[in-house]
Amino acid sequence: MGANTGVFTWFFRDFGIKELYELNDPGFFPFGGKYVHAPAVAQIAMGKPLNKLGHLFDIENVVKLDISKGTIVHIDNFGLMKFVGELAGLNEGDKLKIDINGKTLKAIYAKRMMSRETGEWVIYPGSSFGLPELGKVRENGAKELNTKIGDIITFKKI
Repeated sequence: MGANTGVFTWFFRDFGIKELYELNDPGFFPFGGKYVHAPAVAQIAMGKPLNKLGHLFDIENVVKLDISKGTIVHIDNFGLMKFVGELAGLNEGDKLKIDINGKTLKAIYAKRMMSRETGEWVIYPGSSFGLPELGKVRENGAKELNTKIGDIITFKKI
């Protein structure tokens, strides 16, 4: 349940969604997530058929995003940068060279960020949708690097 802003790209790719419904237009509502989407989700959970809430939406009209490997897609309040990519082939303690925004960092691969020393740069498997994360232990790494969503992180073992 959500707006056609590109967020469905991952759902189609990762879950193979074949059918999509558009809610019948209730007109403009500020806070649509609260006053439109949440009640619709509740009705669906109670068994109301989708075709009673809306109509089939042509999947070809969904906004699709091509998000490149290494793209930062979220930065949380702690300055942890979640990015698109894979961590295959990395082992605990591997040393990494990170390039981001014209800066080069040395980091460590760890399974748990908090197992490392304060101030150390770490790439680790994140908790958000399986996205890898880059962070600085107990510090705000995104603020230090002045990163933003859409910036690209590249890394390699050294």
